[in-house]
Amino acid sequence: MAGNLIEQAFNFELARAFRKIRRRWSDDNVKPERKKGKKQIDIWIGLHGSEVAVETEWDTKTNPGNEDAKARLDQCKDLRAAIAVSIPRDLRNLNEDNIQKSLVEDSVTLGYAAFQRTGKQILRTPEDGYLYGNTNDLADFINMASISQAQTEECAQKLSSEIKEGAKKLSDALSDTEKQELIESINHKWKMDDLQVVMLLWYNALSVHKHLYEHNRKKGDEIPPLPEPPRVLNDIINPKELIFAWSAILKTNWHSVFETAHESLLYAYNLEAKLTAHIITKLYRLMTDSRMLGVGEHVNMGGEIYQRILAGRRETAAFYTAAPIAELLAHLTIREEDRKDWGAEDLFENLRIADLACGTGTLLRAGYLRVRQLHERKKQDSDLGSFHKLAMEKGIIGADINRISSHLSNTSLTDVGEGEAYDETQIAHVDVGEKGVTGSLEFLEGNYLDDLQLQAFSERTSGSP
Repeated sequence: MAGNLIEQAFNFELARAFRKIRRRWSDDNVKPERKKGKKQIDIWIGLHGSEVAVETEWDTKTNPGNEDAKARLDQCKDLRAAIAVSIPRDLRNLNEDNIQKSLVEDSVTLGYAAFQRTGKQILRTPEDGYLYGNTNDLADFINMASISQAQTEECAQKLSSEIKEGAKKLSDALSDTEKQELIESINHKWKMDDLQVVMLLWYNALSVHKHLYEHNRKKGDEIPPLPEPPRVLNDIINPKELIFAWSAILKTNWHSVFETAHESLLYAYNLEAKLTAHIITKLYRLMTDSRMLGVGEHVNMGGEIYQRILAGRRETAAFYTAAPIAELLAHLTIREEDRKDWGAEDLFENLRIADLACGTGTLLRAGYLRVRQLHERKKQDSDLGSFHKLAMEKGIIGADINRISSHLSNTSLTDVGEGEAYDETQIAHVDVGEKGVTGSLEFLEGNYLDDLQLQAFSERTSGSP
């Protein structure tokens, strides 16, 4: 078909291009010309537990394509966002094969804007006109639009409430001495509601455990499964199963993720077995909630919650970067044109992502995901497990004066990997210690990374025994 490409044909080619340039986008979650109720969506995309509609239009002055996208969001209430895409008119002169080649090779410039529902309002980004970029840029934009701030806030609020409720119940049940010993089991020295931190560490370990099991069972590696999910309201998970599972994982790897969660869960279970079982069951139910799973793939939920329960941030100079800002900074500072070796398997032998006041790792995570994205563009058949392993061992450098923040940085980065075991990392706690000494300049002077979990364990955070 030459010289008169129709919009429907373009939609099929754009969907094919998305599936080629994004390893995690498949026939199952990228579908052109899909019926949604009585309405036809040009391209339906399912990401992070959310649904996104892509509505395309040929670029004309009379119909810029906005109305179709906005209408789909109005008509289909379960859509998270609708993307208006403006197709350059000169593409009409190409056939499907040439269109596909141009889309995959990023030689086509598309205009795009997002419509997102916030409460009763529908907001457009940008407010006027279009953003312009190639197919990969559009895919990045769709990925970011699939998770709204409102959805993140809703999930964070639910998790925060469960953590606060569990911490209060445990606090009421334990003596002051027992509470102090439980807090000491996580090596936490900051003045705050430390039992909330314990709850957060349990939730974090559950999330990473699920991630590791799902990735490793396909390869036949022995990661113990999570306990069977509660089937009815009164079903309770036995914490013993998690204690044994996390102990087995620790014999293999991931000390920086599971050490504190394992120790504190064992201690709490020995003190209050029944209450601990109820708390861990509630956290498990929330962790496996589809909306929470969708947000968790995109947002560092541990970091989000820790900021909510962190007291005295001003006194300790603790200020955290919001995830959307981190993504924007990563895209602005890590540019494709700056390097020619993005496709190299050993990229992290020569590339470093560093944040010497890393907090919960939001910037490190955003930076890694941006680098991985550029790597996948150049090498679509890359072994991402080995790529992530090298990044964890050599490529990512992070330090913070707060042990729990460093822990959350490590778990956040583990959670975006492929389940590969890694050895020592360079994400650590810097024990500056003295009053008024709270910056990373002291680290630069001493050039020393204190171990994240146990100071005697090593000079750097370890991911293996």
